[in-house]
Amino acid sequence: MRKTIPRTTDAIRLQLAARRRSINIVAFGILALAGLALTGAYGWSSWQLRRLQLSNTEISTINLTHALADQASSSFKMVDTVLVGMVNRIERGGLPVTDKAALHALMMDHLDELPALQGVFVYDAAGNWIVNTAGQSFNGRNNADRAYFTWHRDSPHRGVHIGAPIVGRTSGAWVIPVSRRLQHADGRFAGVVLATIKVDFFRRIYERIDLRREGRIVLALSSGVQLLAVPFSASAVGAELDATALFAQLRARLPAGGLIETEQAGHAVIYGVRQAGAYPVLVAFARSKDEVLEPWLESMLATGAALLALAAGMGAMGIHLLRQIRLRDALERDLLGTRAALEASNASLLALSEVDPLTGLFNRRFFQAALERELAQARREGTPRRHAADGADDRRRSF
Repeated sequence: MRKTIPRTTDAIRLQLAARRRSINIVAFGILALAGLALTGAYGWSSWQLRRLQLSNTEISTINLTHALADQASSSFKMVDTVLVGMVNRIERGGLPVTDKAALHALMMDHLDELPALQGVFVYDAAGNWIVNTAGQSFNGRNNADRAYFTWHRDSPHRGVHIGAPIVGRTSGAWVIPVSRRLQHADGRFAGVVLATIKVDFFRRIYERIDLRREGRIVLALSSGVQLLAVPFSASAVGAELDATALFAQLRARLPAGGLIETEQAGHAVIYGVRQAGAYPVLVAFARSKDEVLEPWLESMLATGAALLALAAGMGAMGIHLLRQIRLRDALERDLLGTRAALEASNASLLALSEVDPLTGLFNRRFFQAALERELAQARREGTPRRHAADGADDRRRSF
């Protein structure tokens, strides 16, 4: 009896230890899976939101670039329409211009109707001012030195010519020259009709657009001459861009336009570019990729902080759970110890109740219990049994 007590207690302890290990493994597994699930969900949602943010930026960049290109095309188209009408009127009426008063009145009407116009001018074959919107005091002056004049004089091309920005001699402001060739019926050069567009006309439009810190709008000729850049700098008007790698990338996208991503000063920049209709002018709109991703980054940081707080809460719960498991284990060990002590005490009490403490012999109570057990077993098996005293002697000798 005494030998079986430790084995029973040890078996229970081993069983409880195995159960504790399985509970710990399950608890750690659940926490690990929850952590992996949260990390995976956070990473996937971050990537998706970043992709969505960039996609929306690309769409908005393309749309705004197209809108700006359409606006520039419309502005040049309206001015060119004025030039076409004036060329037709002058050439039909004959050269040199005779009805200067009527032509001047027409030019002033156009100037009033088109806010983009700075001035309208007619020059003869020598570059002399014949009629202009600046006033009769400028008549007789000469513009043969201007690049647009020499281009028409040396080229038979009858199409519109958009030149590099210049400082107007009448206004003192930066203007974009838009001109067409006048010629005699036999094709000889007869002069130039010029309309100048205010650089500030485009500047006012572009500066109403929220470019944020690092945004940029560029209006340039396809040849590589910059007409305007916003944020505005007077020194950037007329800058040569043709030699830059960026401009080569932008021009390669014409005429349909598109998106390019490039590096500038160590930062990624997204450019949208499109040609202004049929005119040799391009509009480019730039946005900093880092700036575009700032709202996404702020959102991810806030979400990450929330997930960290959640993970910390789960960790605290896990620690609390482990502490509860350890406390329960300690209680179970105490209970097992108590049980073992009780079993040992019961065995001692049983021995004391069946053995005479003076002689060390079994008493009448033991013999009576042994006899009853033997008789019961004999009845069950239907066989004769040894006398209970024999069994009692055996039992006594086992003590």
